[in-house]
Amino acid sequence: MEKWVTDMSTGNSPRMKCACGADGEYRWFLVRTVPLRDQQGNLIKWYGLSIDIEHRKRAEREWQALTDAIPQQI
Repeated sequence: MEKWVTDMSTGNSPRMKCACGADGEYRWFLVRTVPLRDQQGNLIKWYGLSIDIEHRKRAEREWQALTDAIPQQI
């Protein structure tokens, strides 16, 4: 939580994180944020988007497991 507060106050934007989904389970989310700044560069507020990518991450793990198993099958 402390890193998130620091990132938000300094204008750093996280990319992916694991967070609790609407169903109460932890899932992977792709997070995109863009700060709105005034003419002096001061942070005014954030615009953001959070996309549930759990299925994508699961498919990547399954693909990696299959790829790792290929040399053993030959």
